[in-house]
Amino acid sequence: MVRVLKLRNIRIKEQKKLNENNFCLYKHIIAYIKATNLTIYEKEEILHQIMDMLLEAQYENRDKSFIVGDDYKKFCKSIIDEYMLTKSKVYIVLDYVQRYVLWMIIGLGLEGFYNLFLINQLTITLNDIFTWNMISLFIVFISKSVTREAIVVPISEKSKIKININFNNSKLASCLLGIFILSLILQLVSRHLFNIDPYTYVILLKSNVFIIISIILLVVVGISIYKYQYVKRY
Repeated sequence: MVRVLKLRNIRIKEQKKLNENNFCLYKHIIAYIKATNLTIYEKEEILHQIMDMLLEAQYENRDKSFIVGDDYKKFCKSIIDEYMLTKSKVYIVLDYVQRYVLWMIIGLGLEGFYNLFLINQLTITLNDIFTWNMISLFIVFISKSVTREAIVVPISEKSKIKININFNNSKLASCLLGIFILSLILQLVSRHLFNIDPYTYVILLKSNVFIIISIILLVVVGISIYKYQYVKRY
């Protein structure tokens, strides 16, 4: 964390040296890099490297396209891909699992407390689990990609940056369809295999809340410890 704060402080101080055009580009690069699955330190490290390259080009009177090319997203993606290649598959999978579990906790927690306020019972339905499963999967696997592709550099007379706003709609549609089909399968299995109506099947959390919280905490803490030890090695 100390290294992250140190890099961030240096970046904030040094980025003020960028001229108007380069700073405009750099702000969009920051937004793009932050919407990735890299660690906080890796994000700061990449941003620091890009800033140094832009400053060097600026001092040498070279256009920013000499550094980032015609499409800054492709430039950022190439750097991100290099970092991702060094990560173990276990780390990547566990990172997705951890974020998925956290969003499920947030969603189901809100549902449980809403029911506690509404009917004075800490409960959720099976359908709530299916719904938040879809939402959590969307947030974990899709939302950051959508955010990155939505970031564009505004066109101005001073800017020569090529705009690339073509988002892969077919990929997004395929992901959403896959999540919807998964939820539909879960509902069909619960109805026809276990004879359970997900809309009316109520799970009482009060009696099981300690066990549920303990299991979730063990999973989240265990993954966090693994990720911390992994990052320390590199």
